[in-house]
Amino acid sequence: MGLRLERFASGAEWLRRAADDWARRLAACPTLRMGVSVGLWPGRLYAAMTAACRAGRVSFARAEVFLLEEYGGLDRDDPGRGAAFMDRFLLRHVDLPPDRFHVPDVDNADAAAAAADYDARLAGGLDWALAPVGGDGRVGWHAPGRRPPADTSRLAVPPSMIAEVTAAVPHDRFPTWGLAVGWETFRRAKELWLLA
Repeated sequence: MGLRLERFASGAEWLRRAADDWARRLAACPTLRMGVSVGLWPGRLYAAMTAACRAGRVSFARAEVFLLEEYGGLDRDDPGRGAAFMDRFLLRHVDLPPDRFHVPDVDNADAAAAAADYDARLAGGLDWALAPVGGDGRVGWHAPGRRPPADTSRLAVPPSMIAEVTAAVPHDRFPTWGLAVGWETFRRAKELWLLA
């Protein structure tokens, strides 16, 4: 995977270009395996992709979407869950079949088994992934200055992430842990967008 750095004059310009680039990738490869994250700017990008799907520019019908992290300690129907965020901002608005959306099973009492199961589903790798870079330098849930786990693991939710995500999803009971994909998932992705 090569490195390409792009800077944009405004958030609006980034959003337009990112949505166009993602739509082109999905149109060129309808079976695209995508890794997605929650957050304010990803949510805006999902809204743009919803518009592209409604306009008939893209279809998610044959694609697969993998949530890169899910929050634990919340009820299944809690609006603070990552899956609920994705449903609100993308899934209910596009033609992705429900069985093609994958989420780490934080309800499994055996977190190690749930993580291993998710890694098995990710074994084919991702064609494209979107990972936010936090103001503290973290990539997804992986903080700078320490070696990230290679595989999906139970991790503490970074404090900076709590502030960023609650800006997108107001919530009074934000979790402190969850299951997040490991660094190998990012490393093996054919294309990784780091959103800073």
